[in-house]
Amino acid sequence: MRKVYIEHITKYSYSSAVRYHANQIMLYPISSKFQKINSHVLEISTAPQITMHQDFFGNTIGTFNIINHHSEMIVKSILDVTISSLPIPINEEAPKTQWQSVAELKGDVSFFEYLQQSEEFYFSEIESILPKNYIDMSPLDVCIHLSEYVYKGFTYKKGITNVDTSLSEVWELKAGVCQDFTTFLLYLNRLIGIPSRYVSGYICPKENSDFRGVGATHAWVEAYIPKLGWIGIDPTNNCLISDNHVKLSVGRHYKDCSPLKGVYSGDSNDQLMVSVKINDKKYFNNSESEEMLPANNTNVLEIITNSFAKHQEILIQQQQQQQQQ
Repeated sequence: MRKVYIEHITKYSYSSAVRYHANQIMLYPISSKFQKINSHVLEISTAPQITMHQDFFGNTIGTFNIINHHSEMIVKSILDVTISSLPIPINEEAPKTQWQSVAELKGDVSFFEYLQQSEEFYFSEIESILPKNYIDMSPLDVCIHLSEYVYKGFTYKKGITNVDTSLSEVWELKAGVCQDFTTFLLYLNRLIGIPSRYVSGYICPKENSDFRGVGATHAWVEAYIPKLGWIGIDPTNNCLISDNHVKLSVGRHYKDCSPLKGVYSGDSNDQLMVSVKINDKKYFNNSESEEMLPANNTNVLEIITNSFAKHQEILIQQQQQQQQQ
């Protein structure tokens, strides 16, 4: 069991004042028996009123508007959370029986969204990646094998991809960040019929660890294995999820889990800076100007000329999601 404190700051600076800013935040951590939320403080510049609801996937979403002119927007999330080690997943059924159970999930509407590919991409190399007679292995062992393939076959490199980079581009580059590693493993898992979902959160390294993805939000995969449930696998660090990860939200892909997105009205260029600090103390040594780094591979805000129309579209989507609950 570990207790960690997380400070997540997102800062947008604008070259000229903007207004009519409509935003959606997904910074509310998921509570479970292995992740206890002791406290959570959310601070937003201009202190707007936040309206909250749950989406189709069970995530808590906040929406807020900033009407007046402003040249910057800062969102600060401070989290106190206790995370416990997850038990080692063991299914003693024969692999053939497990794969039969996996095949039956295709007829379960609960898993429909997690079996659909997010984009078309022909990947003939899957046969050479999978071990021969892989069905003699358990579904979880195959997922771990695919995760190791992504981990070893892709180079972790910042700044060469963004949220709109396609699977084919990632495959050509053989490089990217946690979002790209996660998206590719999602594709591989779904290709062999294992329901899988995208997870957004934080990685909380222990002392002397060499985890990749520290200093920003992190991403990993959860695969559904019958009799075991959702099992977290981090292809960026080639490990199963235990007490080194804090989960914020889940969905089909990145766009379902974006921590912050929105629209504004104005003729302006924006600069995004992000800082994520994690420690075992209740305070942070705030030297924001030194610690915050440009988030070059994140594109979550959109400049528009008719922000009211776009905001109405966002509200309609939210209402439709609530009606599906």
